[in-house]
Amino acid sequence: MTVDTGKKFEALRTLERVNNELRVFEPDFPASYFAVFLYVARKEAQEGNNPSATVSEIADNTGIGRPQMSRIVLSLSDRRLGGSKPGTKRPAGSRKALGLFKRTPDAHDLRVVRVSLTQKGQALSTRLLAHLEVLSE
Repeated sequence: MTVDTGKKFEALRTLERVNNELRVFEPDFPASYFAVFLYVARKEAQEGNNPSATVSEIADNTGIGRPQMSRIVLSLSDRRLGGSKPGTKRPAGSRKALGLFKRTPDAHDLRVVRVSLTQKGQALSTRLLAHLEVLSE
């Protein structure tokens, strides 16, 4: 199936808008964050009910090292960084939690953390995946 140039151009413009939305969350939203978000979003779209990915699985499939992956997942999660009490300042250089991921300990192995999208992440994922689909046609 062939998609006309106008649709592809509009999809690219929408991806730019999604990228701008991500930059509202985090002004210097790194490409690695986008790759991690996209992996989790696609996995959830494919698996449907109660999907989740482990931090190790995401690292293995995106080519990002596991230590860096843990930091990325924390930054994209609903867990605040740099303090557990409201009003606590983050350490210099740390990123704010963006609220796109939910982190859950594995039921069988507490060393394993499962990652899934929050409602905020699902809303962004829906828009993003729809436009990526148009571009891939």
